[in-house]
Amino acid sequence: PDFNNIAVTVAAGKSLKDVIVTSATRRRWFVTEVSAKELRCSILQRSNKVEIDITIEGPATYSIRFVSSNIPANKYLKWVNNLQHDIAKNAR
Repeated sequence: PDFNNIAVTVAAGKSLKDVIVTSATRRRWFVTEVSAKELRCSILQRSNKVEIDITIEGPATYSIRFVSSNIPANKYLKWVNNLQHDIAKNAR
């Protein structure tokens, strides 16, 4: 499942891209910049792997697109929801 147009409140002086990279890195996601507005994030825990693309839609809006996973959807959703929660928290 994908998550489109997720809006967050970004504090003055912060960039959404920096907030996403910091939040993902703290949760042990590996972040690769695909383009100025797109990040490829992957996480590997034991033999479990998830890859997502995060597209920055605007100064306070982003989307998450599923790329691949070898784990059940409910676990994938938990990892992505935790990342979204951290992005929202760190953006303030």
